[in-house]
Amino acid sequence: MPVTPAAYGKPLGEAYYAIPYKDELSQSFHAEAELVNKFADRANGQNPPYQGSFIKGNRTKHEYEDVMGHANWRNQTVALLQEHQVFSTVKEVLLLNILQFPR
Repeated sequence: MPVTPAAYGKPLGEAYYAIPYKDELSQSFHAEAELVNKFADRANGQNPPYQGSFIKGNRTKHEYEDVMGHANWRNQTVALLQEHQVFSTVKEVLLLNILQFPR
């Protein structure tokens, strides 16, 4: 660290002051990050069992399958949308190429 000419001949402690580090926001930051993650899961329709973690409780197998079945409709909608917009066009182009240029 360069020292100004006015500091020559004096102890370095007078020319430099260590700034204390205060970590006051890390606890609230982690709590807010978890909250944002939970909001994102809720907005995407994801529940903990669908993400692979089983939550213990008084559920029968039928109730568990019912919860899992209701969590799947958003993903099915996205898959159908991608199939309609992307993959059906790719399939059609491939089919036309195969029919147009047979071996």
